[in-house]
Amino acid sequence: MPKSLLTMVRDGGQRSLRPVEIIHYPEDGASQLAKMERSHFWFEVRRELVLTFLRSYLKAPKNQLEGIEIGCGSGFTVDWLNQKGFSTMGLDAHPIPLTNSATQKDIFITGDIFSVEPVAEFDFVLL
Repeated sequence: MPKSLLTMVRDGGQRSLRPVEIIHYPEDGASQLAKMERSHFWFEVRRELVLTFLRSYLKAPKNQLEGIEIGCGSGFTVDWLNQKGFSTMGLDAHPIPLTNSATQKDIFITGDIFSVEPVAEFDFVLL
């Protein structure tokens, strides 16, 4: 059982955890989400709210913060936060869809979050 998600990403090796046994989400759901997430009003407002909260509550310089979005879906929010200077990785039960061309595959892990021993290694967690 891996003990550190950050180590998994930084080592450039393993990119998956134990698979999720039962997923009640359509196979093409993440791809459909990726197509609309960039410009849909709900996602735009959500991203801006997340950014406002991060800037308000995290006091360290943003380039020194480490975060994770659990259930990151298409990975668009993770990419967007990284572009804003918040070092963020993503974890989802489904592989990140190829339709999201902006996605940096090296900051994503696929699998079951419950297969990792909890370690206090992040400054913020998005769900």
